[in-house]
Amino acid sequence: MAEYLTTTYIDTHHPLLPLYTYFYSPESSRRDKIKSIILLLHGAGGDHRQFDDVFPLLVQEGYQVMVCDIRYHGKSQPANDTLLDKPIFDFHVIIKDINRALTWYIKQQQQESELTFSLILGGLSMGGMIAQSYLYQHTNSLQATPNVKIHALLAFGCSNILISDPIIPWMIFYKDACFDDDNVQAIILSARKEIIDSAYQPLTKNQVHSALTLVSDKILFHCFCACANSFTFVSDKSLSNIRQLLIRGEYDLYTKEVMDAWYLKRRRLHGYMDVDYHVIPNTGHFVTMEAGKQVAQHVITFLSCKT
Repeated sequence: MAEYLTTTYIDTHHPLLPLYTYFYSPESSRRDKIKSIILLLHGAGGDHRQFDDVFPLLVQEGYQVMVCDIRYHGKSQPANDTLLDKPIFDFHVIIKDINRALTWYIKQQQQESELTFSLILGGLSMGGMIAQSYLYQHTNSLQATPNVKIHALLAFGCSNILISDPIIPWMIFYKDACFDDDNVQAIILSARKEIIDSAYQPLTKNQVHSALTLVSDKILFHCFCACANSFTFVSDKSLSNIRQLLIRGEYDLYTKEVMDAWYLKRRRLHGYMDVDYHVIPNTGHFVTMEAGKQVAQHVITFLSCKT
């Protein structure tokens, strides 16, 4: 396995909520072979380690990889618990967080030149939905990052925010839910168990449980609400040049129907060369954790194909 360099960026734009981002890049002797930046976003209740088995192969292939702990997840925790009472959490603000980190990193890489960077967006579960929101906002110049051109989307175990039917059933509840509603606490407790149980392998269940302990019930609730309210009616005609790779686990029954529908619709509209879809055996919802190397190989093969 090739060596890689790690750059850690701590965003203190909000002094009481430091946000941690990690950039992995090829060692200095291979800098001239660097390709695109691949941004990978974790799911609700997770952290950047959901891609620990994915990024090494990507870096070896010459890609730079950006991962982060989304606000209120992993190490990106508020300085005091009172900030958890009224959390600011939606996809729009998370995209702003990502853009600050990405802009900082690009400036470090550009030095005196004004290069345009190729960006590949990806994510697992909620992270995949955030990646789509980023793509659509960027494409429509609502929140574009300077010197960045998006070339592909990598979606792992998630819904398509342009397709509201079929929909994952729990999203219907969270679309208009309030944290103080009756039974919400019990529902969140049940959701924690379902998240853990959606992993297929025992080790992954333990890792998922560990990451979840850092995320409060209110934050988890806001994650679910953000997902449920992320669906948009933007036409995807302007995105026909954005290739898409879809991957889910064999036993990820939560996203099977929505990802099957996504693939069929995309293939019908844009053809076989525009979209690729893989179901990885013996894995559950956390496919990047349970088959990280296979996921990475599919990504490499997908990105190496020219349309």
